[in-house]
Amino acid sequence: MSRKKERSGLEERITVLKRFLPVCSFDAIAEKAKELKCNTDDIADALCLAVTAFLAAHEQCETIPPLPEQDEKGLYMMLTVPTKNPVRT
Repeated sequence: MSRKKERSGLEERITVLKRFLPVCSFDAIAEKAKELKCNTDDIADALCLAVTAFLAAHEQCETIPPLPEQDEKGLYMMLTVPTKNPVRT
């Protein structure tokens, strides 16, 4: 609900990520961002994409809408979200 550039927003995202990456923490993300000289929300975004890719590879995602349209470049206009009860493998 909060902006991802604010600590409260990042903490909300970390709470979700911990379902899939139990070791995920604000301190770990802040340390990695400092090491890579980027913003903490960039690390959180990358982690979200990695988790989504992993779940999609294990057929534990669905798209919204179920039958997405394509834009003029052929890219699908959709959200990819975990199924209601993804299984951690």
